[in-house]
Amino acid sequence: VATLPLFISQARLVIFDIALGFFVCGSIVCGYLAESAEGTTRRRWYILATASAGVATLVKGPVGFVVPLVVLIAFHASERRWSAIGRLFHPLNFLILFAVVLPWFFGVSRAHPDFPHYGIIEESFNRFTTPKFRRTQPAYYYLLMLPATFFPWSLLLPGAAVAALKRWTSLPRISRFCIIWCVSVVVFFSLSQSKLPAYILSVVLPFGMLAAQFWDSALSHPDGVAARIGRASAVVLAVIGGLLAAGLIIVAPQ
Repeated sequence: VATLPLFISQARLVIFDIALGFFVCGSIVCGYLAESAEGTTRRRWYILATASAGVATLVKGPVGFVVPLVVLIAFHASERRWSAIGRLFHPLNFLILFAVVLPWFFGVSRAHPDFPHYGIIEESFNRFTTPKFRRTQPAYYYLLMLPATFFPWSLLLPGAAVAALKRWTSLPRISRFCIIWCVSVVVFFSLSQSKLPAYILSVVLPFGMLAAQFWDSALSHPDGVAARIGRASAVVLAVIGGLLAAGLIIVAPQ
């Protein structure tokens, strides 16, 4: 994660996206862990997940709780865990979210009566559904951005994606979760009329986890699929590096 261009660039900018990504990731991870437990432990994880979503909402609006919901619903639906989807909408979760968000929201709205329209309608609904913010991009925008913003680890994606699809049911649950997380966030923001690279910042965490699992498999099984994909990606990286070096030599002043 620390080497990804997207993470490095956002970490050096004084904007809200890095804080939003932190709490969104916290909410998603806690929501996943909640369904790995039972009883009181499950409820505690859900409390943490909802509180994190509430803070994420304070950071940058409804996207703070919508993205965790989209990811967790997509994952539970893919696993056919319908009861888990129902637990996401437990009344206690709503109470915790409201307890975190509403005092600040009402306070700001009292001081600035136009804030609800600006924060909810303009900065959230209209940003997602209309091109008025002049950040419109084609639906495949993030497919073009991923290779650069996740370089050099994005070189693993084509081979790793094919391998994962072929053995989907035998993948560890956490791997399937990370893949669904990545795909659902990219698809969700691909539907938005307004697109920026920072919108998919929360993907860096599951992507990093998948990369770690990939290299663990490659190192543990030198003759396995992961190792072969890793070697092929290393060759591609070497070629790209060689071409860039040659280009610099050609254009450098004599």
